[in-house]
Amino acid sequence: MNDRLVVIGEIARPHGLRGEIRVTPLTDRPERFEGVTECVLWDRAHDTREPRRITGVRRQGAAVLLSLAGCETLEAAGALIGCLVALPEAEAMPLLPGHFYPWQLEGCRVLTEDGREVGRVLRIEQSPAQDLWVVIDGVRERLIPAVAEIVLEVDLTGGRVVIRPPDGLLDRETMEASINEAREASGIKRSVKLEEIFDFRLMQRVNDELQGWQP
Repeated sequence: MNDRLVVIGEIARPHGLRGEIRVTPLTDRPERFEGVTECVLWDRAHDTREPRRITGVRRQGAAVLLSLAGCETLEAAGALIGCLVALPEAEAMPLLPGHFYPWQLEGCRVLTEDGREVGRVLRIEQSPAQDLWVVIDGVRERLIPAVAEIVLEVDLTGGRVVIRPPDGLLDRETMEASINEAREASGIKRSVKLEEIFDFRLMQRVNDELQGWQP
């Protein structure tokens, strides 16, 4: 199975006594669980990934109730609390034009609108206000806020992002201070790859209620 995974849910707790589990969806389309017959249970704490067959799916409010092969008791379900429900990256839901998954930016070149090379997107982090794109130039990291005033173009096919940085954003001293302050004061957390859709036109998540970021 592909090593690159996309997370669509997190196991919250057992449901009932027969091994059913309650899952918090981490996808903008919770109904997609109904078409999934196999998944990967990803225990990030121990870095283990276990393929599992899904034998039953039903919705209960905002949650999804799953039945898994080999999970038939309360104890077995309890042992899975905190595991992520993931799929191979290739099985992520297809997107409409103008939309993308933030993790698709990883590796993209970042340039200013006048053509100056800034670096490449290393990963996506979350702050209370907006996503922050971590860009590295080989030596230093920079945090680029994912806001329409700064991000002018996202070209996934060409592997390119064009930005208009405000004064001081790319300045070394300002940059290092802002990174330290942001990470210490606002509780920035690194993310796993979620099936959350980003609308380039609005420069925001399609569904802002879904957070799902993991420490």
